Amino acid sequence: MHFQLIFNRTVLSLALVCVLIAIYAYSPAAKSGKRNAGRTPPDPEEPLPASSSPLHRFKSAGIATDNDACSRIASETLKLGGSVVDAALAALLCNGLIGMQSMGLGGGMIMNIYMHNERRAYTILSREMAPRSLHADNFTVFASEQQLKQSGLSIAVPTELLGYALAHERFGKLPWLELVRPTLSLCHSGYSLYKHQYDALILNADMIKSDTLLRQMFVDPVTYNFWPIGSHIQPPKQLCDTYEHMSIAGPGSFYKGSLLARLYADLHDIGSGITKADLTYAQAELKDSIVVPLDEYDLHLTPPPGSGHILGLILNILHTYRADFAAGSDLDALAIHRIIEALKFGFVQRWQLDDKADKVVSFVSVDSMSKNVVNNVNLVTTADQANKLKVCRQHCQTNGSCENL
Repeated sequence: MHFQLIFNRTVLSLALVCVLIAIYAYSPAAKSGKRNAGRTPPDPEEPLPASSSPLHRFKSAGIATDNDACSRIASETLKLGGSVVDAALAALLCNGLIGMQSMGLGGGMIMNIYMHNERRAYTILSREMAPRSLHADNFTVFASEQQLKQSGLSIAVPTELLGYALAHERFGKLPWLELVRPTLSLCHSGYSLYKHQYDALILNADMIKSDTLLRQMFVDPVTYNFWPIGSHIQPPKQLCDTYEHMSIAGPGSFYKGSLLARLYADLHDIGSGITKADLTYAQAELKDSIVVPLDEYDLHLTPPPGSGHILGLILNILHTYRADFAAGSDLDALAIHRIIEALKFGFVQRWQLDDKADKVVSFVSVDSMSKNVVNNVNLVTTADQANKLKVCRQHCQTNGSCENL
């Protein structure tokens, strides 16, 4: 979870180096037991109510985003003759504005694109990166992990717009301006505060209220409380100016163009370790998606640093129990236990990988690997059996095959 830090010159999203760890897990509120009611898990014994989202029926295309306004923007992009990727980019730009607690211009992205006419999929890898000047010694000055995460050194090199630019160049049809224009208009007009964003405000209250522009955006100046759900939220002029400039100059202006100096100055002001060279030499990469068989189907999944191979492994493990799942009307304790075991064995592989871990990806993608994991699933306990999995991996890598384990 992150919020955009809106600066005087430009805008940057707070993209944490450890992006999978929510800020709240280390916040004083978490340690004190403070919880927002909206974050309480539902009672598993009681059926969930029907979704509050309106039901739509579509003739030729269906679009689902985090916000109805962004879905409409994507739909209009298709009606203008844009490609599916154009529509996705228009929706992402919108989400970066309305859903700034989850993403934004200063983040990173991975996009998986299936081209039906080619019968193949491509992955755009544009994840955030640590600044080149960052070293382990830089972290010794912080008293806690929470303190580090709220410092300028926690901001990674933003690459989201590089990924958008590559996707647009390779798969887009409409001019870049047409993709940004709807979000720019939304920035000027504002939007309604919704529950997910309100919950994020509560969980990060101290950080939001200490930032001048975020405070102006989300806090009632009279009561000093956050605006209630449904209130009109007006993004600051600085953020709208950034979208407008970028719509005309293109996404590259963030890294090598007219926005670079302003962006770097803002980063420098808050003690970030990101340099102009980090921004100038940042790049996105287009790669073939990995293909993992699942019965008569092929799964087209993202390579590292995405976790597509892990998903493929988990699904193949669960496929072994497919008949048992189909025989039961509900998920019983054994079924849930098997799912937990599959997730456990899959997730332990995630930390064995880096961006170039081709051998390990091949290892976890083969059918024999999932069968061997099934043999190691303990139907009594979910205790750690990672050592057995390491033996399997060493055997496969040494012998070039997972057979005869």
